[in-house]
Amino acid sequence: MYCFSNFLYAFALDLKHKQGRLAKVKAAKKALEQREEQINPGQAIEESKQISFADTESRIMGKKGSSFDYAYNAQISVDADLQIIVAQHISQNANDQQEVEPALEALQETTDRLPDRKSVPSARCKAVAANPPRAKPAPSLPMTKKLCVNR
Repeated sequence: MYCFSNFLYAFALDLKHKQGRLAKVKAAKKALEQREEQINPGQAIEESKQISFADTESRIMGKKGSSFDYAYNAQISVDADLQIIVAQHISQNANDQQEVEPALEALQETTDRLPDRKSVPSARCKAVAANPPRAKPAPSLPMTKKLCVNR
């Protein structure tokens, strides 16, 4: 036989859980509103915009295949001769096209100089051509199918 006190206890636990969840939703909504106000001041938030409850600074990014996940975009710069990582930075941009200039800035900060030569994956070529980094011109690397050269 079910006791009424058990029902009240279960109801109180469920209510407490739902109140905690509501507080998390309100905090996430506020974080989303603040983020979108910084990115697009004065514009309405698109209904499709989302934010992670666990990490409000991460962004939705595509993974191999057709899935998506909340993540960051990690970038590295490698010394071509020694094959070692000489700089890194993490971004919230899902698209790599804006990452050339921050990569050069991280390299400058780490090594106190800019590279003599640089290359970027072909997906970034249009962005590099449209918005060349503020770095000094550098000799080009041989072009391959997967690399374009920033001159």
